[in-house]
Amino acid sequence: MFYDSRNDPSYAPDIPPGNTATGVNSGNVVNTFIAESADGTSWTESQVSDHGSNFGWETHGSRLIGFWGDYIYVSAVPGAVNVARTDSRDLVPGADPRETGDDDADGFDVFQPCSTTTPAVDDPCLSQGGLDQNIYGSRI
Repeated sequence: MFYDSRNDPSYAPDIPPGNTATGVNSGNVVNTFIAESADGTSWTESQVSDHGSNFGWETHGSRLIGFWGDYIYVSAVPGAVNVARTDSRDLVPGADPRETGDDDADGFDVFQPCSTTTPAVDDPCLSQGGLDQNIYGSRI
């Protein structure tokens, strides 16, 4: 995964990627790149994601924190490079009914129509888009 600050108008070196100075979501600005080298000295970067992501979406910790996991994998053999990564393109933004005031204004809430922090396995809250952080792959 690579944060390309050219795509983020809120970029500053002391602010986490995807945040503004006030901690508000600046959008899906993290993209995935693969770098290739024929000689181990010079490298060519290629963007393989066709949609940016943001690590701050509140998908874990009872929908209170952002978490991306360790779903990054690269396989490189002569003639092919495959990469798998987490991607937030399918997440559905929304309001968290448990938050009010300033904590609800950060723009990182996902669709979470539940009023509980621990919905049951068969609760429809779990299948309405707020947790659709998926794994995508690319090959070059």
